[in-house]
Amino acid sequence: MKSILPFTGIAIYVALSTPAAAASPGNGKCLQFDPAKSTIVGKATLGRYPNGGPFAAIVPDKPVCIAGGGTDYTDANGLTVLALYFNGKSVLPKQWQGKHVAVSGLLRQGVDPHEVATPNFMLVDSIKAAH
Repeated sequence: MKSILPFTGIAIYVALSTPAAAASPGNGKCLQFDPAKSTIVGKATLGRYPNGGPFAAIVPDKPVCIAGGGTDYTDANGLTVLALYFNGKSVLPKQWQGKHVAVSGLLRQGVDPHEVATPNFMLVDSIKAAH
């Protein structure tokens, strides 16, 4: 595992490989990039940009894969953190910080690491408590 982004007080880790039985773009069990709407369940938290500024993120309950599906996006496997954008801003509403949530929206990939907090991110349409 490789530490890529520090949380406040803890580090975010991204698995470099996934188990063979895990979802992968080849077995049809992955989420899809925009224009498909997706839902991810996990813990809403704050990450930190390299410059120290916070960004909204979700740590999924289990690693996520996203299939490019012939779009301009590249398949992504074993994702353990994704940035969240609410109305174009990566600011997590305080009532959701540290909570177990379900977020729904459009999944995208960033081109410039200075523009997005993580290479794969969600434009959030809705957020609700998950049980």
